[in-house]
Amino acid sequence: VKIQRIGRPSLEEIGKISTIFRYTKTMVITPMKTFNIADEYDRELFQRELMRGNEYLEYTKKIMKRGRELSVSQGNYVCSIPPYGYDRIFVTEGKRKYPTLAINEEQANIVRMIFDMYVNQNKGVNIIANYLNELHIPPQKGKYWSAATLRDMLDNDHYIGKVKWNWRKIVIVVEDGQVKKTEPKAKRGEYLI
Repeated sequence: VKIQRIGRPSLEEIGKISTIFRYTKTMVITPMKTFNIADEYDRELFQRELMRGNEYLEYTKKIMKRGRELSVSQGNYVCSIPPYGYDRIFVTEGKRKYPTLAINEEQANIVRMIFDMYVNQNKGVNIIANYLNELHIPPQKGKYWSAATLRDMLDNDHYIGKVKWNWRKIVIVVEDGQVKKTEPKAKRGEYLI
């Protein structure tokens, strides 16, 4: 493969890769060149090529993010898993093909029942979850309905005909000296609707 493909991870990983290859006296063979990492000039060129790969990946991520945000702003559904009660489909208009949601009638009846119980019958999310579990209605994920799942459904903008994006952004934090990725729920106004 091209050397830039190895440099897709973080800068820290690039350093580890270079160090391991250097001290194990590994020769790196690519279509363009064979790198002897023990040689100072080859090692420097190798590291520069790894960095170029990393920079290209970051640039590509930015472009793709802008494209997804533009698609969402046009009302397209760009997530891979649809909300409960919907199926993800593609609609074609001329040469343009875009993702959207279509109602899954079987699941939609369950969604309607949930909203009816909550709004019209004044039932709480725990009671609704227990009722759905007693009827053996499977949720989208897991084996049982939970109050948290129902709260998320009742607050989901998709059920009022909107598309939302970036409400669970990946946030990188440092805890106890370790870099960790978290996905906190964003507050209203912090994500695209």
